[in-house]
Amino acid sequence: MTVFRDFLKVDKETVKQGKVLNVTEHNSRVLVETCKKIGYDIIRVGFVPDPIESLRILRRLAPDHLIAGSAGGTIGIPDGKTMTEIVYRIYRKPEDFKKKLESRMKDEIENIKMQADAGAELIFDCTDYCLKEGPFYPLWVYSELIFPFLKMLVDAAHR
Repeated sequence: MTVFRDFLKVDKETVKQGKVLNVTEHNSRVLVETCKKIGYDIIRVGFVPDPIESLRILRRLAPDHLIAGSAGGTIGIPDGKTMTEIVYRIYRKPEDFKKKLESRMKDEIENIKMQADAGAELIFDCTDYCLKEGPFYPLWVYSELIFPFLKMLVDAAHR
């Protein structure tokens, strides 16, 4: 049976046999095999410790498929662990928060470029910005902190 290997754990059986499993290679192969069997036209990198290397592998193994990467996004709806800190910083230290976000966007833009160079033809951003009831943040946060930086990411992906 072909299965994804947990890239956070060491495959002890493989190590016992004196082999080292390249989890990025293995999981990329499983992903291609699975997507082809299901009939997908797009393969999105995932379940690997090295996404950039996986993009190269996916491009090599599935040249007839659209290969997709992903970006980290701007600021989405925070989880329960970070909500207080993020909301505090947005309201009490907006300039510091904006500077940190600018730095993060520079890193994400570089990440997008590396993914494109490795074979990604499409970049997904799965950041949640709203709840089903409506926006999570007040509109000024979207206009000042989210949309300008989201545009930077979109522009970088379109190059």
